[in-house]
Amino acid sequence: MKKGIAGGILLLAACGQAEDGETTGSGEETEPDTQEENEANANGENNENNENNENNENEANENSEAETEEHIILDVPADSDEDVFQLLESWGTDELEGQNGGMFIAREDFDGPGEDGDIVQQVAADDVSDAAASLEREIDEMEADGTQTLHLNSVEKTEQELQDAQEQFMEEEGNWYEEGAFLSSSVSIQSNELDIEFTSLDHVDKEAVEEDLGSLDFINWSESTSAERGEDGLPEEDPDHVGTVTDIDDQGRPLIEDTPYVHVGEADVFRDGEELSPEEIQEGDEVEVWTTGFYNDSMPAQGEALVVNVLTDSGENANE
Repeated sequence: MKKGIAGGILLLAACGQAEDGETTGSGEETEPDTQEENEANANGENNENNENNENNENEANENSEAETEEHIILDVPADSDEDVFQLLESWGTDELEGQNGGMFIAREDFDGPGEDGDIVQQVAADDVSDAAASLEREIDEMEADGTQTLHLNSVEKTEQELQDAQEQFMEEEGNWYEEGAFLSSSVSIQSNELDIEFTSLDHVDKEAVEEDLGSLDFINWSESTSAERGEDGLPEEDPDHVGTVTDIDDQGRPLIEDTPYVHVGEADVFRDGEELSPEEIQEGDEVEVWTTGFYNDSMPAQGEALVVNVLTDSGENANE
């Protein structure tokens, strides 16, 4: 009887060991693999923490990007565009030093913020919120019956930087491009680019330009076939404008059918194959005009004429 009780106690003890420490069939007891389990748990926690940190960093970056304002719309109490331009001129002189990208009235072909007729102020900064806050303080002091829409738009270059690059192009003949290859240049405030035209881009050393300017991203390159002339001195391609000279301003620039004004001071002017001086162009003349293809942001637009062919017979307007 005592042997039976003892056997039962031993059996229960053996069962207890199996639960606590696992006993093999041969009676050998093994310790639980707690170290591997702890390491696995720790690795799982670390992976989870890393994922959380990554998510937090991504959220922080997204928030940072969301806080950057590249375009802000302001309502300005003003009765005319001129009132807004006067505000921007006085404010920009004091507040946009080193950041003024220029201002203009948006046209239909403007590929940026602002609808046709809206005023746009370009700001050379990644974030225009500081400029907007400064301008709003000026706006709060204004009173008017009407309201004008103003867009503050982030751009890469200031207007002065574009003008400096334009001037440098004119001075680098023989260094950046071959002699006689340069045709014209103009600063486009709307696109924040410098438009450059050559007889052929094969005559341009872009590597030299990039080395001096640091970047070519803001340059719009083009070449004109207007340099290819026939025996009559006229370009072989079709003219850019054909129409009547409706006005000649005090700088001697003809206005053709209301748009555009063209600078003719450096243009070759012909009538019936004979060369004329630009001053001989008269109001009422029918003309063909070949331009550089670039126009300043103004109303009406202004361009640079390469060739003008006067179709009106000599003295015809004088007889009228």
